[in-house]
Amino acid sequence: MDFDVIIAGAGPAGSTTARFCGKKGLKTLLVERDRFPRYKPCGGCLSPRVLREVDFDIGGVIENATSEAKFTFRLEDPFSMVCQDPIGYLVTRASFDHLLWRKALEGGADLSEGRRVVGFRQDPEGVDVSIEGGKVLRCRYLVGADGARSTVARSLLGGVTKKAGMAFETETRMAPGMGEGWPFVHLDFGSVPHGYGWIFPKGNLVSMGICALFPSKGMKLRSRFDRFAGCVDYIRGGRVERARFHPLPTFFGDTMSPSGGRVLLVGDAANLINPMTGEGIYYAIRSGKMAGEAVVKAITEGHKGIGWYQEALRRTLFQDLEVALTLAKVVYQFPKVAYTVLKSSEDLRFLYRDIWAGNARYELFSRKMADGLRRTLGGKIPAMVTMSSPVD
Repeated sequence: MDFDVIIAGAGPAGSTTARFCGKKGLKTLLVERDRFPRYKPCGGCLSPRVLREVDFDIGGVIENATSEAKFTFRLEDPFSMVCQDPIGYLVTRASFDHLLWRKALEGGADLSEGRRVVGFRQDPEGVDVSIEGGKVLRCRYLVGADGARSTVARSLLGGVTKKAGMAFETETRMAPGMGEGWPFVHLDFGSVPHGYGWIFPKGNLVSMGICALFPSKGMKLRSRFDRFAGCVDYIRGGRVERARFHPLPTFFGDTMSPSGGRVLLVGDAANLINPMTGEGIYYAIRSGKMAGEAVVKAITEGHKGIGWYQEALRRTLFQDLEVALTLAKVVYQFPKVAYTVLKSSEDLRFLYRDIWAGNARYELFSRKMADGLRRTLGGKIPAMVTMSSPVD
């Protein structure tokens, strides 16, 4: 064996897995197609539970911490939620991912930059991993952390089509005076079907974008983004630095198989994005730690440790994501009604704050939201259709 474990992709999921395995003494290789620091399209709003998942200080990469969220519907009918403690920590993914990558190296992992995993072949004893450029390395276990268009996932799942939402995001440099007195994150609903728009201040940059978590075929995301961005008065005059489309591989049910043989999938490669909010970083880090623990168990206790990973995901992340998926299908089918229900109930808003912070689960919020929808719609909520589309 060249390595105990090879991890494809050095985002939050991959770097977390690599750090865990390296610190446990496993011979670990982290393979990243780009070179750090590198840009990654992402809103970059960390929930408070992300900070609890990492065991080191990330304060140096936090551009802004906010205790206020502003909500609008098609940029009208506003209301705000103000909390005592921060509800969001804003980062650029270039800085955040670079920090996680450095911590993985400090934990004992090796790194191969500027090359990607292009394929693998596994047998009962190990995995032969093909690296771009023709090199083949052998390891005991392979972890696919290579994102929404994961090569590892496509090979493991045998061409099964992954389901995903879509996002279009840009970073804009603030014009002089733009950031003065701007303490909030802004979420707008109704500007895009089955999704929302966001505006997040990050130091001298602002991240702005829209996402469709259950997109329909032929949706013109760029034109919707242009209309959304052109109507936000307080960011006019900013200079666009980057603008990019990217898929959001949302969770689509507990029939998902995030492992097979000696291969595990984590983060976006495993479709671990919340279908209600689009949050992915928490699930990337959490699944990365669980995958690392599974690999350690497999090497120290026998191959059955890999089965532990899938069962652990089902007992923890999958249960909450299943409820979030059911709720999302209702909320995004009736966005105006759901917005009105949320605006009218302070208890509901602060319950959702607790979910975002990791202090509550979706069950109670889902029941209360469903009750509000039924009252507003005057009866039974209509049967839901399957609202999802494959990665382009």
